Amino acid sequence: MSKSNRPQQHGRATFCSSQQSSQQNEPSTLPQSSQQLPSGETQQTKSSEQQIIKMSQDELQQLTNKNLKELCKQYHVRTSGNKQQLVQTIMNFYASLNPNASQNEFEGNLRSIKKLKKSTNNNSSAETKETKKRKKSMTSNKHGYIPEGWKKAPEFCNPYITKECGKPSNKVTNGNSFELFKQLYTAEVEKHILEKTNLKCAELKKPEVTLQELNYYFAITFTMGLIKMPELAHYWTKEEEYLFGNGLIRNIMTKKRFREIHQCISYDIDWILDTFCNLLHECWIPSNIGVVDECIILFKGRFKGRQHVRGKPHATGLKLFILCDSFGMPVWFWLYRGKNNEHNLSTTVVDYVMDLAKKLPDYNTRKYTIITDQFYGSLTLAEQLKQNNFEFVLSCQSNRPSEIFSNYLQPDLKQKGDQSFIVRNDNAFAALSVFDSGKCNFMASVGSTSIPREELERVKAKGSNKTPRCDILRFYNMNMGSVDSFDAALNLYHFRSRHRSWKRCMFFAMMKTLVVGSHKLYQYFHMGPNNRKPQQLGHLVAIIYSLSDRQPRYKEISTLQHFPMLTQQPKPCEFCKRKGIRSNTTFKCSACAKHVHSHCWFQYHTCGI
Repeated sequence: MSKSNRPQQHGRATFCSSQQSSQQNEPSTLPQSSQQLPSGETQQTKSSEQQIIKMSQDELQQLTNKNLKELCKQYHVRTSGNKQQLVQTIMNFYASLNPNASQNEFEGNLRSIKKLKKSTNNNSSAETKETKKRKKSMTSNKHGYIPEGWKKAPEFCNPYITKECGKPSNKVTNGNSFELFKQLYTAEVEKHILEKTNLKCAELKKPEVTLQELNYYFAITFTMGLIKMPELAHYWTKEEEYLFGNGLIRNIMTKKRFREIHQCISYDIDWILDTFCNLLHECWIPSNIGVVDECIILFKGRFKGRQHVRGKPHATGLKLFILCDSFGMPVWFWLYRGKNNEHNLSTTVVDYVMDLAKKLPDYNTRKYTIITDQFYGSLTLAEQLKQNNFEFVLSCQSNRPSEIFSNYLQPDLKQKGDQSFIVRNDNAFAALSVFDSGKCNFMASVGSTSIPREELERVKAKGSNKTPRCDILRFYNMNMGSVDSFDAALNLYHFRSRHRSWKRCMFFAMMKTLVVGSHKLYQYFHMGPNNRKPQQLGHLVAIIYSLSDRQPRYKEISTLQHFPMLTQQPKPCEFCKRKGIRSNTTFKCSACAKHVHSHCWFQYHTCGI
């Protein structure tokens, strides 16, 4: 049997599967084939063969290419090729239905085929209109559709957990800025960094780094975060160049040695991340309100986990998932290192939040309230948190799930101030949609849907353009900014160096995390009058001076005997030159070896200029 006359098996399978779905649309007046099938054929194949409308080869030759392609589409076979190939494809399809039938036994014509196709299209379009109408009624008619497992209620009100402020643990003792910093930057961390760095120095044949030099190195990097200059070499310029230069950096370390240490500084980044998380976790007892959000660390190099998040101090860089308490103290964090094999984003973010929430101390016995933004919030997360004895206020996207928010609650929001909610059947939590600056969706197990009195007084005092907010929305706005405040403090005085490695960038971010954490401890112990918080700038400057082991140097008044002497060649006066006056003199100090005018002698040796 030649290749062209061989039956196409895929045509039989495609046709049989399609005819089963279109049997109801088949007109009852269609002519049926009188050809009897063998006894071995199934009932489905028999009914399919009786419904097919066959044409002879001569009739097919008289049709145009357009009509032949319509036939091929009707039979669900290949529609490409010239006229002869299309005719042969249709004949092969006829032969595949019943190979024993002769080619002269055909019934029907093209008009009946077009009539069948037209009736099928009309029925499908009618079904499409009914489906659209049903979906439209589902989204617009709220009272005709209630999600399964939910109910209407006049009000939702669950009392908040008694707020407990965060505080330092028993391991932390009160002290100045540097003493609190050293309780986080422990001797174990210093030893690890020093060992790894000296191994790198031996590999590159550089002098070993001492502990004092390592402290000087960190003091210089923190200073460079405070004072920005175009190039690294500008920090070591001479005193005569007043525009650039830094006396503290120039006095504690040379530029060459700083570059050597910067080249050789080494560490195990996984060990650093785990150790710093444990140090922050051990030194602070968090409040009973936990906020989960992400922060971005500036990095523009190559890394598969690099992210871009709008609205952050640095939009592009390394993403950290952080759990903070209401005081803004980080409890736990971990680095996002790229996507894994999981494809369901909703399930993935649920795992992120649950892993961070279970890092809270005594979460099985102590009540915590978890707050997240709409990147994490969903019905699945709400159910998981409730099963693990957590209270929550979650901001959700309108499609998590859409049958609750976009299809049921949001159609009722017509203007600012409107809200709509439904309650779970067991009254465990509620789903709420509010029209504030935009349409906001929440899943909340605590709070109330009513508007408190102080909110009405605020709106009345500030004018009619302010919209009143329900209790759940006010609670979310007051506590959600904890991670953002930590992110702003982390990037406030950032050491901006061109890091090619993400590990180097992450290491300096972790060192700044210890600075921010020690500043939070300093705020708790040294809160100023009228609850005025100490500034981070003064805290960082105190750490820099303690690490450098030096104070700013001032020129002391000389106690030596300075006698003038005459020289033959006049030179510029040192005192006048510093004031910008060009004047030469032949008087020279025997002790200082500088030329000074007689009338400038006393001021030069006593004023320290």
